[in-house]
Amino acid sequence: SWSGPQDGTLKPVEGMDGAKASFKTADDSSHWEMADGSISDSTLVMSPDKKKVTITATIKTKDGKEYHQTWIYDRVK
Repeated sequence: SWSGPQDGTLKPVEGMDGAKASFKTADDSSHWEMADGSISDSTLVMSPDKKKVTITATIKTKDGKEYHQTWIYDRVK
């Protein structure tokens, strides 16, 4: 869970030395900067019936490689 501001400002991540994260409620996005130099940008979209969440992410590794991931979560109950 996240207890920091949701205005896009980067804050240290507790328990992850050197990592920083930011979250924005306005566009449901997050940005992570890891200690090794890799970064991740993602966006969360909730379905209109609130039964499915889709998260799309672009990850750039410390050596510049880029890849994309999509996670889809379905509400069970």
